[in-house]
Amino acid sequence: MRMLQSLLFSTTLVFSISIYAAQKANLDSIYRLMNSKNYQAAVIKLKKLIKSYPNDADVWYQYSLALLKTGQADEAIIASKRSASFHGYRSYATFNLGVGYALKGQNNLALKTVNQAFSLGYLNFDRLKNEKALTYLREAGYFEFSPEQQYQSFTAHNGIDIPHKILLPENFDASKTYKGMIAFPSGNFGKASADWMINSLLNYKSNKDWIITVVTAPKKGLINHPAHHALNDLMKHVRNKYSIKNNKFHFLGYQSGGQPAITYSQMSQSYVLGITTIGNYSWDNWKEERLKEFNNMTVQLLVGENDTAGVEINQKAYKLLKSNNEMISLKVFDEESARIKSLEQGALFNYLR
Repeated sequence: MRMLQSLLFSTTLVFSISIYAAQKANLDSIYRLMNSKNYQAAVIKLKKLIKSYPNDADVWYQYSLALLKTGQADEAIIASKRSASFHGYRSYATFNLGVGYALKGQNNLALKTVNQAFSLGYLNFDRLKNEKALTYLREAGYFEFSPEQQYQSFTAHNGIDIPHKILLPENFDASKTYKGMIAFPSGNFGKASADWMINSLLNYKSNKDWIITVVTAPKKGLINHPAHHALNDLMKHVRNKYSIKNNKFHFLGYQSGGQPAITYSQMSQSYVLGITTIGNYSWDNWKEERLKEFNNMTVQLLVGENDTAGVEINQKAYKLLKSNNEMISLKVFDEESARIKSLEQGALFNYLR
């Protein structure tokens, strides 16, 4: 449970690359302020933290976000550039930089910078769709979004509503048994990122074997105890509706979606056969003794070669996981970024175990 508690307030940036900073600030209070939208108080606290932790990437990243939220564009641009200088933060900080330029009305530079972030593998379509500063560029048609999907709402016993979409395999036969998958999208686990995941990765005729449930975040977030219990109820619902092999699921998490995939694979072990993470950084949040708990399921780590921070984090996790579990695999895709295009257009199903 300690792992989940450490993630409850990290929804703004869902990874912390702690191996790259000797001293780390405790940002729990910052996450609480950000999640409660008390951005000015966060700015004040972060300004003090920067003096004590000038080389902490997380502090600079959160500072840039808080400055953007309070409309302090010039300061946010400076903080975003500093944040982008840290290993593993470039694509995320570059997007913030683009938002900063948009706040100043420098729309051409904003467009160029946001597009650069996505070319680096940034996949938070939820922020792209909802950032107020980017309204002009969105309405002018400069950004392309995947077709909007129709999501069902499942209400759990605790009253939590989970928007989700179930994708059935090609030539689905209700009398047959299929493998089950729970898929967690990138970004803020919202519908725009889920739309991209469905359109680019999952909704293809090459899926012959999987009943896939794509999960999006409830109103109060995806990574908390009520959402965890609601997810368990949703899996029970899917098992009752379809014939799922072994009555267990494979968890798939893309980038930040790896965070709930990993966390809930351990908290809901009776529901899970294995996990696959794509370009996931949150392995670095797990201590060595906790990684030893992944000894009863298959684990696939997929990462792009040009995502150097991702490669380092996943290689480290692979070595630790492999020492206690033979059902571990790591694949590094040549010349790919944090967005692994080799997995798109249905090719993902060639790699799933």
